[in-house]
Amino acid sequence: MKTIYRNTKKLLIALVIILSAGCEGFLDRYPDNALTTEQMYSDIEYAQAPLTALYDLLSDSYLLGRNVPLRGSLKGTDFFHFVPNPNLRFDQEYKYTEIASDAGYAGYLWNYCYRTIANSNSFLASLPNYDGEEVKVNDFKAQAMTIKAIAYLELLRAFCYPLWMGNDDEAYSMGVPLIKTAEENSDAINNPPTRESLQDSYDYVIELLTEALPLIDKTRSEKYYITEQAIHAILANVYLYTEQWGLAKDEALMAESIGGSMIPKTQFINNMTQRFNDESVFEMYYDANDNLELGSIAYYAFKTLNALGRIDASSTGYGEYGASDAFINLFSTNDIRTQLFKEDKTSLLGSVPGGPGYSARAYHKYIGIETEVIHDVPYVRLPHVLLVAAEAYSEIPDNGNALIYLNKVFSARTDSSLTGLSGQELKTAIFNERRREYALEGHEIFDYLRKKRAFSRDGSHPAPLSIDPVNGRQSEHFHQVVYPIPQTEMDANPNIRDQQNPGYATYQGSR
Repeated sequence: MKTIYRNTKKLLIALVIILSAGCEGFLDRYPDNALTTEQMYSDIEYAQAPLTALYDLLSDSYLLGRNVPLRGSLKGTDFFHFVPNPNLRFDQEYKYTEIASDAGYAGYLWNYCYRTIANSNSFLASLPNYDGEEVKVNDFKAQAMTIKAIAYLELLRAFCYPLWMGNDDEAYSMGVPLIKTAEENSDAINNPPTRESLQDSYDYVIELLTEALPLIDKTRSEKYYITEQAIHAILANVYLYTEQWGLAKDEALMAESIGGSMIPKTQFINNMTQRFNDESVFEMYYDANDNLELGSIAYYAFKTLNALGRIDASSTGYGEYGASDAFINLFSTNDIRTQLFKEDKTSLLGSVPGGPGYSARAYHKYIGIETEVIHDVPYVRLPHVLLVAAEAYSEIPDNGNALIYLNKVFSARTDSSLTGLSGQELKTAIFNERRREYALEGHEIFDYLRKKRAFSRDGSHPAPLSIDPVNGRQSEHFHQVVYPIPQTEMDANPNIRDQQNPGYATYQGSR
């Protein structure tokens, strides 16, 4: 199956037009980006190629391959730029300097999410034209619906505030434009969409996932495709974000029951970077043919090391991001994840590891499968599922089960257990375990916001600031916890020009 997956990708140029990277306006993507039935073959087996095109869009470096994980991590407390970044690689996101007309990678993320959505709509519209077994058609439908749900979910996490804030203050209640069908792809030209409410946006994501569940092929186990387990796991996350604790717990337990196991501590370092290891649920799969190397997370985050574990003249990678004191201090000495801290580019090459002048702030979470900077990117893993269950139990509340599920992750990484925790202390322990386990996976800033947690960056950050989602919404930088709707989108779509996120300047006209 893996060979089919890789070979199929090579056929995509002939089968589907995927627009080049850029920040063209919203309306420019409809319906040019849409697949047509004339482009399709009649046999359902040929639908694999355009379906793989959807996975390709989702895994692009401008979406899940790099931008989503790095944005979510650099907006928080745990990672920073070592020095001012002359190449502007997530510089605005880290420093909280985005404006609508100069919004960092906001335009790319918006662009690729809506490309994915538009192509998903067109693919779904084409399925009735294929001949094949109903079970196969339904399975392809379920995968496309889930891919579309993921694209919407990442728009909601990057461009919108958490649902509780929208319920608290109408100013924060805007969701995203919903384009639900291929017909709406085309209609967007003459009838540009507005932003729907945050509640309606989340409800639509839930609708897509719950409709996909009974259609998905329950026998599929390849983790580079959407599986039943992946849908349960993603749905558990959405219920967590919408504070439907019982449903989040149920979906997490269902995902856990389908399979997988935590990697034992003694095997963690050797197995954590292995493709589709026992903890994997759904991951973005890359090899040398994908040419993601220079755009990979690893290439941005650290420089490669020689056989002695040192940076030298042959090292590759930008190595621009390091772990803060706050993040380093989250780990106990018996935590196997401490072995992921490696020499960073600010170290003096002549220094002795661990001695004066040596620093180990590079966090080598993504290290190579084929080379050090060709690696898969997980979207959901078993530890995610277990920690969703832990958080949901803590909010129900059921402290006993919350602690059990927290320790399923913590104990695997440390060979020790947390005991005697309850209430807010337990919730904080779960929050901090998410910080350790989800590091550089893009969850951090949204976790702070949705859990109503204030933070201040410590002195290891070159760009210090404080964020308080409850009492600090009038502070200088608070609004930049989310992206602005990009200027190019407002230029193209007059119906969202008065729907900019709070704190950003109102629309001033085309540039």
